[in-house]
Amino acid sequence: MGRWFPDRRKGTPEQVRKFDKAQAAQNRNAEQERRAGVREETARYHELNHRTNVTMRPLSGFQRSMFAHDMRTTAAELRERRAERKVKRAIRAR
Repeated sequence: MGRWFPDRRKGTPEQVRKFDKAQAAQNRNAEQERRAGVREETARYHELNHRTNVTMRPLSGFQRSMFAHDMRTTAAELRERRAERKVKRAIRAR
């Protein structure tokens, strides 16, 4: 709880770490399912999504948006880097 806004939620570092781990697990699972060609929502997806939503509840809006944005940006950057490496390998192989 904040001093200036006592009714606002603020997660502890432990709660933030739990949310971070749940979000990372959800992203890993999404990547695995994407590689496997799964296009429907699986039971594992629903389980991880529920866990992420539950761990997100005690966090403030700022904590939620900041960490969710970081995870999305990181995943996008990693995909971009992999694509660049693949192109460079193809060029070297010629």
